[in-house]
Amino acid sequence: RNCTQVDRSLVDRIVARVACHLLNSSGKPQFNGFDIGGQLSLPEVVALVDKAERSHLKSQCGGLQTLLKNNYHIFQVKSGNVRLRIPEDSSTISVQGPMRQRRACWFNENHPQGCPLTREKCRFAH
Repeated sequence: RNCTQVDRSLVDRIVARVACHLLNSSGKPQFNGFDIGGQLSLPEVVALVDKAERSHLKSQCGGLQTLLKNNYHIFQVKSGNVRLRIPEDSSTISVQGPMRQRRACWFNENHPQGCPLTREKCRFAH
């Protein structure tokens, strides 16, 4: 019940929808020229997901907040609010060797500006 069995296409659709709304929200903060989008409350994020999708998530993994937290490399969920996470330089974390750069970088593939980190510094594959 931790969203590992949810259909990947459903997860991808929800992630894309939430990220798109965050990037299109007003008052966009920047991080070194990188658009990190706005912030949405959890109720605002819930409103982006239709009832059937919410019901499916609830039966499979406990809900939308669990899905967002499982995608911690994309989203930061804190104090009832959701925002895009600023990608971390791999030199500041302890992921090394074969575990490093296995998963594709979501920002590189989906963010309008790509990933703000170089291929060498990003902990995900470019």
